[in-house]
Amino acid sequence: MRGAPGQMDALMDLAKRKGLSLVEDVAQAGGGSFRGKRLGSIGTMGCFSFDHYKVMSSGEGGFVTTDDEWLYTRAPKLA
Repeated sequence: MRGAPGQMDALMDLAKRKGLSLVEDVAQAGGGSFRGKRLGSIGTMGCFSFDHYKVMSSGEGGFVTTDDEWLYTRAPKLA
């Protein structure tokens, strides 16, 4: 919350060992970082929310980030 991340290195290590994807909820941490890397770019996918009560607001909406091509093509179809 407010840019204070969890232990992303430990979470990513666990996800990799278990063969899981890690989805970052960046709704209240926009602009935050962990060890020099921006939140939303560490996990498999980052999810940002622009609700009225979030750190970044446009009333409603949001976006996702990923460097996984399959997820990139699937995400718009799931919204």
